[in-house]
Amino acid sequence: MNYEKLHDYSTGETQKIALIDSGISTYLDLDEKSGFSLVDDNIYDINGHGTMMYSIIKGYKKEILGISPDAEIISIKILDEEESVTPTMIYDAIKLAIKKEATIINLSVSSYKYNEKIASAIEEANQKNITVVSSSGDYSDTKMMFPANVNGVVSVGALGKDLKVLEMTSGADSTTINAPGGDINTIDTSKEVFTSSGTSQATALVSGYIALLKDFAIKENIELSNSDILHYLKLIKQEKMSYAKVFKEIK
Repeated sequence: MNYEKLHDYSTGETQKIALIDSGISTYLDLDEKSGFSLVDDNIYDINGHGTMMYSIIKGYKKEILGISPDAEIISIKILDEEESVTPTMIYDAIKLAIKKEATIINLSVSSYKYNEKIASAIEEANQKNITVVSSSGDYSDTKMMFPANVNGVVSVGALGKDLKVLEMTSGADSTTINAPGGDINTIDTSKEVFTSSGTSQATALVSGYIALLKDFAIKENIELSNSDILHYLKLIKQEKMSYAKVFKEIK
């Protein structure tokens, strides 16, 4: 994916991405008014996962080029160091993202169990044309996990650098799109740049890409629905369209 070419169309500046994750490190550029924690009183990241996702979307100085560097991040912390999370936390986080007027919700969490309350919150987001993006899971299953398998969700699997699906990807045949998620440059809580892999990484990338599409549509006065976004992402997966060509298609 050629970020520089995509940035000729947009850098995502009108978009708000709710990163429902483990928070963001203190050294990153986060307005405290855009940081929330449903875990404890500390909005910042001690786990590292949220910081990695942030760096994929926003980048970090000259070391990492973000896919959507001018998008606003709303950080909603639901993961602590132990990575324990409850369905109620996820539900509350989605509702908070809606309240804070996010345009995209990034969910790099997955479960084998369906939850009606979470599904209803996702439906509410969809009705408001908020795009919900979720990782399909890193468990090498034939089926996607919840909530990626909810109708209307942009479900994301991971590709390696050879553009082949990573073996860890759950439900790769059923995803909306499989995007680069292997050996992605990310940053940790100690400011160290390293490569990491997974459907979470691919999900952050797709959330950032969607921010570019939605920002471009706004500036071109084009209506772009979640159904449209799902349609174009599926065409990319089928290799019938490139990431860059979508911008020309929607115009």
